[in-house]
Amino acid sequence: MATTRELNDLRNKYKVDRPQGIGLTRQLKDDWNAYAVEAERLEKDIFFPTQTKIDKIVSEANQQLKFALDKKQRIELLVNEIVVDARNSTQTELRATRDAIGGLRNRFEELARQIEADLRNTAVAVEAELIELDVSDKNREQVEVYRRKWERRVNDEA
Repeated sequence: MATTRELNDLRNKYKVDRPQGIGLTRQLKDDWNAYAVEAERLEKDIFFPTQTKIDKIVSEANQQLKFALDKKQRIELLVNEIVVDARNSTQTELRATRDAIGGLRNRFEELARQIEADLRNTAVAVEAELIELDVSDKNREQVEVYRRKWERRVNDEA
């Protein structure tokens, strides 16, 4: 079992997923095709025969030692192996997700700081205009026009 897992780990080490969502240059396509051919050759000439040999050795060892597991024990071992593999995979995905979330959090914090700074600058500019505005010669509607204009500017930044 451990040997099979190690062989699968070795297979996975040499496995590369084709990039999704982006175009590949001619050189990258050629490289990818060459990789695919080589990966298929490794599977056919190395990994599969090695797995067959491992299976044969294990089978012979089980027969020689007259070591037989009942069906329930075999299923438990297989399930435990699957659980361990799933946990490892989940942990890897969880780390990648946390890293991605951390990057997004940093970007959101930067955007929030920028929005806050822009709003602060707009508020200062509106307050400066308000101080300079002489309302003594303005009627109620004219003052209301200024108020709406400033309100729109502040709301546009918020």
